[in-house]
Amino acid sequence: MTYHINYIKRISGLVLSTWFLVISSAGIGQELGQHKVVFSPAELDESHLAKAKDWIDQAETSIDIAMYSMRPTRIGILDSLEAAVLQGVKVRMILEKASKDRKNPEGSFSSRMEDLGIDVRYINKIMHHKFAIIDATEESFLPTKNRLISGSANWTSSAAQRFDENTLFFSGHYELSNRFSQEFDSLWNHSRDFVWQDFSESISRILPISEENPTAVDQNDFDVFFTSANFQKVDLRAGPGFRTIYGVNTVSRAIVAAIESAKTSIKVASGHLRSKLIAEALLRKKQEAPGVDIQVILDNQEFISAYYDAEQKREIITCEREARTDRQRQKCTETGIYYSYDLVRAGIDVRFKAYAYRWHYSYAPQMHHKYMVIDQKVVLTGSFNYSDNAENNTMENLMVLRGDRFEQLADDFIENHETMWSSGRNLIEGLNEQISSADSFPIVFEPMALSWQELSDLKKLIRENCSAINSHDFRRKPEAHRVCYR
Repeated sequence: MTYHINYIKRISGLVLSTWFLVISSAGIGQELGQHKVVFSPAELDESHLAKAKDWIDQAETSIDIAMYSMRPTRIGILDSLEAAVLQGVKVRMILEKASKDRKNPEGSFSSRMEDLGIDVRYINKIMHHKFAIIDATEESFLPTKNRLISGSANWTSSAAQRFDENTLFFSGHYELSNRFSQEFDSLWNHSRDFVWQDFSESISRILPISEENPTAVDQNDFDVFFTSANFQKVDLRAGPGFRTIYGVNTVSRAIVAAIESAKTSIKVASGHLRSKLIAEALLRKKQEAPGVDIQVILDNQEFISAYYDAEQKREIITCEREARTDRQRQKCTETGIYYSYDLVRAGIDVRFKAYAYRWHYSYAPQMHHKYMVIDQKVVLTGSFNYSDNAENNTMENLMVLRGDRFEQLADDFIENHETMWSSGRNLIEGLNEQISSADSFPIVFEPMALSWQELSDLKKLIRENCSAINSHDFRRKPEAHRVCYR
């Protein structure tokens, strides 16, 4: 006898979080796990940062954090980490920013972390993970133990309140926590010390999976993939490091396999689509199974005009002609190539989260998701951007969640996708009218989910009514020009 208890909280029509609890009649330790997804943007007090702080406040033994970007916020995660250290919790952090902070450590974020009692390290590749593991011990099989946080969102106020993100919270999922613990320890044991405070104790907490532990049962409802499988551990002159093994593509191939398995639908929400493998898999699926419903939402910055698409294809031809090795030839169609227009031309439904004529990070409320839902029941999500750069230059993760245990989670992602797919579509007519007739009009505007043709027409209308739009100053400093005066 199995009980399913679901709690759904909605704010402004969006599903923000869902708890899913499974209790088996065989005993609470046998098959108990909770999971929850928090979507951004959200009010700060309802965000993934608030939930992460709550879990840090409950930590008893250990906290391991692997994070690309982390900043102080009103929520007070840093205060909670300091309190945890004072209570005897061992805290380790692999931080992307530490690689830069080490050059001028005094007063840096990384040195502040070490002053709080947190051992900080960095690696020689881009550390793009956004995960944390709390109380990862062998005894932690109760719901309040072996907690895992992972998803697309950094621990910043922008990720919480401005960007489209997803963050998953797992409690009591022993095997899943262990996979991330193994990844963390593998990176930690081949990382470089930030060298600010002295931390002589180096701890390794990989959880043993064996029949002796009541929760260590093989699960067929999840997989986890890490780009660390694409790197060789090496000892360099500057210290331990990682060297790329080109052509492995561990995470991209997992995504391709999921696309190939689709029978009815593929829903994608991603900040980028610059992976040849993933783009070609979507194109093949469209050609071979035209009945499969494919919907792709991308960020504003992924739009490419027909003219520039033709330009990049000419550059690819030139690059391939001049290439002298297979690796050079391979890079011609991988590095920095935009594939969104290829999908549009093939008849795949693509919409862009459009919010500006010209992208700039300072004002961009980015589509920062990196997820895919297959046949409305299999969720693929994590930190992995759909790009060759993510596969070969950064440390990333991808979770594949499927089966009855994650059925409600898949429903939540589908609802999130549907909400974004129709977002702001009532605004385009009014904006077009303003651009055509008003003395001034915005070139940074409220986000709208627009098709390629709609966004192309909007950009053309702005060019026709804003003579300065392609001037040197507008191009060089887009953040200084959010309105055009006729």
